[in-house]
Amino acid sequence: MKFDDEPPDDAAVIQGLAALKRDGGTVLVVGAISTAHGHVCRRLLGEDAEEVLVRTDGTVRTDEGDTEPAVVIERPVATRSAAAATSTGPTDLGSLAEELREAMEELAADGADIRVCLDSLRPFVDTTDVPSLVSVLESIREVATETDAVVHFHLPAMPGAVPSAVFETVDAVVEVIQRGEQTYQQWYLGEDGPTTDWISV
Repeated sequence: MKFDDEPPDDAAVIQGLAALKRDGGTVLVVGAISTAHGHVCRRLLGEDAEEVLVRTDGTVRTDEGDTEPAVVIERPVATRSAAAATSTGPTDLGSLAEELREAMEELAADGADIRVCLDSLRPFVDTTDVPSLVSVLESIREVATETDAVVHFHLPAMPGAVPSAVFETVDAVVEVIQRGEQTYQQWYLGEDGPTTDWISV
């Protein structure tokens, strides 16, 4: 396992990341340690973009930056049992996607550079059947490309615990780990695309 402190210099990786930033798309962030998610989140949101934050169970801290979000969508889910009790499922996830679409299209109409963070997919993975989850994630990816937005979803879990179909709904996957005080990230750019080494965040 190789760890680097410098950004990737592989041409295919650089081109893939540039295309994602230019054309929009979705990114899935996985890894068991939630603090590592918070570190990479600020990088994905950027400094100059209009930020849309979707807050669900509060697993990942997304409020460490200086930029005031343009839109905050609150869908609080405290625990798995609470999610089941409130029937968080396909209907709620679908309505969330619709609210997110409206926010992204409104910002895009103003010519904004859009970055979206959904702080945890965990409640929806726990309570939604896979076909419904896949359908909604694909619809969000479609809106992301239409508005040139980059949307990232946090899923604090090891990659092996994530339904394989979920990986197919995004344009890139970032796995994050922590070694002492340092967070590292590894990018997978599509099923047949390039993979980076472990790079410090």
